[in-house]
Amino acid sequence: MNILTKAYTKWLLRGSSHREQDAKLHKYQERIKRVQEAGTFVVPPDTLLEEFCTQAAKACDAERGFVTLVYDDRQVIVADHGLSAEQREIDMTPDGMDISYSICQFVVAQESVLAIPDTVEEPMLKSCLSVPTIRAYMGAPIWYGGAAIGALGVSNGQPRYWTREQQAKLTELAALVTADILDRSRLLNS
Repeated sequence: MNILTKAYTKWLLRGSSHREQDAKLHKYQERIKRVQEAGTFVVPPDTLLEEFCTQAAKACDAERGFVTLVYDDRQVIVADHGLSAEQREIDMTPDGMDISYSICQFVVAQESVLAIPDTVEEPMLKSCLSVPTIRAYMGAPIWYGGAAIGALGVSNGQPRYWTREQQAKLTELAALVTADILDRSRLLNS
């Protein structure tokens, strides 16, 4: 377990009674099962999901849009808008990148939109290795089997504020990504 995963687990369980901790850990284990299931039919590079990334980047006036799956030890970018071809080869692999680079894990943990105008100033990200490369970040959870399994995110290399309208649009697009994943699951299981 790396430093960021330990910090995440501590953050997840903070201020909880023993019973609450057990419930949170059970929910976490169920989420990992769901992301592993989804990971069997959502693999990078996913050209169908790239359109959602493009729409998200445009709607939020962002440099980059992406869809991630967040496992317990890694994050897999399955679709992206705004990465160079060279960077895509590095970042978009089925094995993904170490979870210590993931901001999306915090979207998954809180199960709601996360908008950060300046990642360098955000205390929860002090151990995240994507900071300061990603300076502004916003993500909305994507769902499968009742669990947040990843995020539709946007980012910029410079600090900036995200509007409520942009947050609403990103949430709307994340719901469409969720619907796409559910449709794929139904097709595979029929």
